Amino acid sequence: MKSVIMKRVGAITALPVTAVLAFGGTSVADTAPSFTPAGISVMGGTCDAEHHNYDSGSGTLAEDAARRPGPGTNCGTFGTIKKGKHIQYHCEWASWTHGRVDGTNQNGWFYSAKLDDGGSNEKCAR
Repeated sequence: MKSVIMKRVGAITALPVTAVLAFGGTSVADTAPSFTPAGISVMGGTCDAEHHNYDSGSGTLAEDAARRPGPGTNCGTFGTIKKGKHIQYHCEWASWTHGRVDGTNQNGWFYSAKLDDGGSNEKCAR
């Protein structure tokens, strides 16, 4: 009897992810981040990507831009920063620059193409 039960339990654990989800379970695919930047420690997903102030440079927004909590459009937004605002750069990952709106405590991720000089050149991961 024990071997029959073990075989059935083993068969259940080997179900594909779609079968697990059909029965109300969760899978690694449900909780894993959609992507992980190489060399960046990610806690709870990409929207919590680590950043550090490695850059002494700055730039100006060439157009209105969302200030985001993480480097991606899937990370929501803190609001829109208007064209012409000066951004103090911290670091970059891919096409995203982390920085602070000059004269404020408002920091976040900006899409680098919206900055007049293309954003930070200093990598966030070291």
